Amino acid sequence: MKDFWPLIEQFQTGGTKSAQAEWLRRGLLCRTKTDVEDFYLWVAVRLKEINSYDMYGAFYNCFGIGSLDGFFEFQPWLITLGRDVFISVASNPDNLIDIPQVRFLLHLLESGRGWSFENSPAFGELDIVICDAYTMLEGDVKYLDDIVSLHGLNASIFELEGHQWDIDDQNQVRVRLPKIYRYKYQENT
Repeated sequence: MKDFWPLIEQFQTGGTKSAQAEWLRRGLLCRTKTDVEDFYLWVAVRLKEINSYDMYGAFYNCFGIGSLDGFFEFQPWLITLGRDVFISVASNPDNLIDIPQVRFLLHLLESGRGWSFENSPAFGELDIVICDAYTMLEGDVKYLDDIVSLHGLNASIFELEGHQWDIDDQNQVRVRLPKIYRYKYQENT
């Protein structure tokens, strides 16, 4: 499978989320249908790597967002932060608290300013952009899902991997996500 991290690294310089989405759409339109298929599969593999109870617990305990919809929009955002951030957090969800973009968002929340669309931890548009580009290249979007299925990634994205645990239980958070626990329950009390 091709490595698309260089494309993501370039994508980061696109400014607003809307500008980034448009930049990516144009970039994908300069590629072949096969490249877009490969990119879609590559994104699906990355999403599967972070679709776990531990990652959901880290997301929830950092941002206080309990909805799975929010979590599923967070996952592509995490990819857009680049290879180093993604690998760090995918290998240990507790590292989420160390990410400067996450600390910035937490600072906004703690100061009462909240988030705008542009600085929220979400980028659900990633899938839409890929599908739009593929359709413009005269591809059938259904085929993209078939490709994912052929690679064994067709398990429901709504089924988290790993051991289910109580993400509200402070004792479990302390054991599973000690850095996030310290930040949430000790540093900011």
